Amino acid sequence: FPPGFAKHMAQISKNAVDVSTTVSQAMTAALSGKGGKFNCVGCDFSGQNLSGHSFRGQELSGADFSSSNLRNADFSNSVLVGADFSHADLRGANFANAKLSGCDFSYARIDGINFSGASLVGCSIDAHSLSPSQAASLLHGCRTGCDFSGADLSGQDLRNIDLSGVDLSNANLRGANLSGARLQGVDFSGAHLEGAHFDGTDIIGCDLSGVNLQNVDLSKARITGSKLTPTR
Repeated sequence: FPPGFAKHMAQISKNAVDVSTTVSQAMTAALSGKGGKFNCVGCDFSGQNLSGHSFRGQELSGADFSSSNLRNADFSNSVLVGADFSHADLRGANFANAKLSGCDFSYARIDGINFSGASLVGCSIDAHSLSPSQAASLLHGCRTGCDFSGADLSGQDLRNIDLSGVDLSNANLRGANLSGARLQGVDFSGAHLEGAHFDGTDIIGCDLSGVNLQNVDLSKARITGSKLTPTR
């Protein structure tokens, strides 16, 4: 071995222990319920009962909350970049003003969740299980790149909303009002748009393949660079 190799490996081992201790201490602080500020990047909370727990204003990027009970938990103003909430019970949870970039909400229960003022970027959401009004409310919090494939948004008011990069493939948008919405790079493939309104909307680089555009209000809409292969 080269000179200093043993000392180098010993330092790596010590650093790993220090990191493990720091994470353990952060998790203990997070679960104590005593409040205060803690850094819990990458902490593993999977499978735990954290119903009603407060994580308000905390740094929780990369944390694993998969399969946990998080009913009525408070994540308001928290940073949750890349957090995993898959299969978690999030009914009634509060994510107001939270930063939620790249989070995984697949197969999570999100009935009654509060995303007001939250920034959702590139999140995977099991939206097809939501009511139309719940899905619309959640969609308003999405900034870009969220997955709402298969969602039921029938009859919803989506005027002037920014849906850039959102996946709405196979979604039900019958009778929805998207007048004035920002629609750039949206995937509408296979979506149901019968009776939907796009009055005055810019539809740029969107995928409308397999979409029935009959009875769709496209008056004053501007369609550029979009893929159009309507159903017959």
